[in-house]
Amino acid sequence: MNKTLYCTISSHGFGHVAQSAPVLNRLHELRADIDIVIQCDARREWLQQRLHFPFEHVRRDTEFGMLMHDAMTIDVEASHARYTNLHRRWADRIAEAAQLIRQYQPTLVYSNVGYLANAAAAQLEIPVVNLCSLSWYHIYRSYCQDLPGAQQVLDDMLQAYNHADVFLAPAPSMPMTEIEAVQAIGPIAKTGQNRGAEIRAQFDLPAQTKLVLVSHGGVNMPLDFNRWPQTPGVRYLVGAHECPDRSDFIAYESLAMPYIDIVCSCDVLVSKPGYGTNAETACNGVSLLYTRRPDWPEDQHLVQWSRQYAHSIELSLQDLQRGNLHKPLQQFADMPRPAVVEPSGIEQAIEILLHYFQE
Repeated sequence: MNKTLYCTISSHGFGHVAQSAPVLNRLHELRADIDIVIQCDARREWLQQRLHFPFEHVRRDTEFGMLMHDAMTIDVEASHARYTNLHRRWADRIAEAAQLIRQYQPTLVYSNVGYLANAAAAQLEIPVVNLCSLSWYHIYRSYCQDLPGAQQVLDDMLQAYNHADVFLAPAPSMPMTEIEAVQAIGPIAKTGQNRGAEIRAQFDLPAQTKLVLVSHGGVNMPLDFNRWPQTPGVRYLVGAHECPDRSDFIAYESLAMPYIDIVCSCDVLVSKPGYGTNAETACNGVSLLYTRRPDWPEDQHLVQWSRQYAHSIELSLQDLQRGNLHKPLQQFADMPRPAVVEPSGIEQAIEILLHYFQE
């Protein structure tokens, strides 16, 4: 009889799935006899592009993270209200989550990085492993600790996180000293195939054309691309829903290739700091042009790591909005390129997970 891994993965942007997918894909390669259940509010079709194995999908929205106005701005009041509502009946929420998990009789619960799953697993006496570069305890505390009722929410969060057998923190992670079982591991990132020559051929572009991908980690970032000046020798790749009717813009969905191959094929990724963005650019040797979110607690740790290990330059929000990319694109050509980073955290995480599935 197969054993089961029950996974809860936040759909707050792309980063949580970006961290989890390489680990879960590798786990299936090594142990196809382990059934994997994915609880995530993302669409199954989107998950199937990243998870390369059969899985049962439980579409439940229990790991909303923080509610966003856009890719750069947190809706603090709405986020606090939602957490307050979640914790108003905290014992009932734990019981409901435990009832759902119990149906699958898992050997192990894995969470990236919702703490409700931890509390439910503890009630069921099932071991739980967390994996993430952040915790919602630290994010929520940063924005909401002085708001009415926040301390009870924080107490519940921390108690739940401390039910984990181990909390794997892949580089680059924010400090999480209050969580007892944190264990640092190497970076986790999917690696892709550079198909830049194929893209240039598809659109009849000269070989020296720079391909610049503009993507903000799965969270909406309103930009008026019609304000951007044309830059000779540059083609921008953006999502179809925001692609202007201009010859220098390409909807990346038209490329009909995996997203990680699109990242790997581009000369530069324009984005905000986020785990998937920072790790994938470093591990695929892609230049990163980032606009900071100074109030996001994880921001400084991601930026510092990329400055040390990756090919990265900061872009102001004003320059992003105006499309003033010509100067930093030139600067990249003059910068020494660091060695491509090895995503060593994948095998380190696998070693921990397989411990629970020993015969």
